[in-house]
Amino acid sequence: MLLAASNFAHTGKHNAKTMSSSPDFLQPVSLDTFFSTYWEKQPLHIERNSTSVEPLLSIASIENLLATQPLYFPGVQLTQSGKTIDVASYADAQNQILPLRLLDVHNDGATIVISQAQKLLGRLSDLCRQCTQHLQMRCQANIYLSAPGNQGFNAHYDTHDVFILQVSGSKTFNFYPSPVELPCPGELFDATRLTSSSIDESVVLSAGDTLYIPRGVVHDAIADDDSPSLHITLGVYPIIVRDVLQEAVERITLENKCFRESFAQLVASSKPLDATGLLVEQLSEKLKDPTLLEDIYSQFLDELALDTQQDCRGVLQAQLLSEIPLERCEKLTIRQNLLMSFEQTESGTKVRTFGQVFEFEEPVASLVALLCERGSLEMVELDILDLDQREALVARLLRENLIEVS
Repeated sequence: MLLAASNFAHTGKHNAKTMSSSPDFLQPVSLDTFFSTYWEKQPLHIERNSTSVEPLLSIASIENLLATQPLYFPGVQLTQSGKTIDVASYADAQNQILPLRLLDVHNDGATIVISQAQKLLGRLSDLCRQCTQHLQMRCQANIYLSAPGNQGFNAHYDTHDVFILQVSGSKTFNFYPSPVELPCPGELFDATRLTSSSIDESVVLSAGDTLYIPRGVVHDAIADDDSPSLHITLGVYPIIVRDVLQEAVERITLENKCFRESFAQLVASSKPLDATGLLVEQLSEKLKDPTLLEDIYSQFLDELALDTQQDCRGVLQAQLLSEIPLERCEKLTIRQNLLMSFEQTESGTKVRTFGQVFEFEEPVASLVALLCERGSLEMVELDILDLDQREALVARLLRENLIEVS
């Protein structure tokens, strides 16, 4: 994809209406605007001129992490454009990071890279949960601390979409003509395929800014000369059409004998093209079933939910609330920061939260769907259930850490 200056998008902090459905790092851009205008199409630079992401991370918190936890290469590593940095210069024989040596090489111009930092820092774990919840995509957070005037990588593209959250300092991102549009995970960057080394567009990220870069867009980044640059990269991994279709073909071919026969016999037949065409027609006809693709997509969303870290905060307090008689309760409220998605199925209502997927059958399924859709229910609305059913429903919702009771 050629990134021309005319289609590079900038939004100032007063140019869009803040939407509550948008994750913090995308505000004030709404999700509808983001997906219709920018997602998989063009970069987006959101200028804030603030320190809005400072609470998430700091150079001091990185030093504290290095000083208090055993860290290992390649989870933590150094990189510098155009140079090979020997791991032995900052790690021991077991690849455990030696913090003072790491910082010494960093001061000489290398960029510190901490991969999957959401597993090390609670605030980044919450940030990834928020990203996954709003975008319905798997997410991981990497940290990049670049020395002044230096860059960690040569021009390249990523095979996943990224959101750059500039924490401190500033960094200039340069964009180049891109040889591949929306590469798949295995379609790794090949520098020999670059058609030009001329810069199409540049953007300077300051503290508080967000930059979205679609997968396949070639870029590099250089820290400002005056101070170190610290940023968080959120890598997101969407459920792509290819994934759904591959799973659909797998299901169809497992259920139909003709797709399990020897291909050599088909080729050896008197009319191999006709036979192949008939198989393709059968496959195409079955792929037209919308319920098949919907079911597969639902399965992928289940896997997405189960792949996230469970959030147990509030559970012990909820157990105390479960002892309160229902007649003293007035309202059930969904913990919106934990609800990933829900859907009504043939058998009831399926609810997805972080690390969990659970289903409710009637007579409570409709009430659960209404609760998820509206965000709250008055206790009197549960009167269509008998006392045992009401108690069981409230107890389970509290146990699954899905509601608050008032």
